[in-house]
Amino acid sequence: MLFLFVSAIIGCALTEKSLKEEGAELLDQQGLVEIFSQDRIATFSTSSGSAKGYYYSDGTQKIKWQGGGDEGEYRIENGHFCSKWNATRSGKEECYRIYLTDDDQYIWFKLDGSYDSKMVILK
Repeated sequence: MLFLFVSAIIGCALTEKSLKEEGAELLDQQGLVEIFSQDRIATFSTSSGSAKGYYYSDGTQKIKWQGGGDEGEYRIENGHFCSKWNATRSGKEECYRIYLTDDDQYIWFKLDGSYDSKMVILK
């Protein structure tokens, strides 16, 4: 049910506050470690398109989108998921807060509070 709400407002002014009010769970350090302690494949939807992400338990990551892709590393620290790509964002690390909105569906926010993406774990 929460997923329907989130799907309806993505593209509008989705905020962390609105997610919390609807019962979304902010993942803490342990929650993030549990998710990324095994290899994962996920799809992402952003304002600029979609991509498929591959996250490996050794802290490496790959992403593929139509016409391109990138590789890099991630870490989980202080309840944030931080990633650094070889080319994307000019190699600058970005950290996120991640909310569970439904089974295997997550909303990512940058630390400045701006919406980043929706992730659905496939594996």
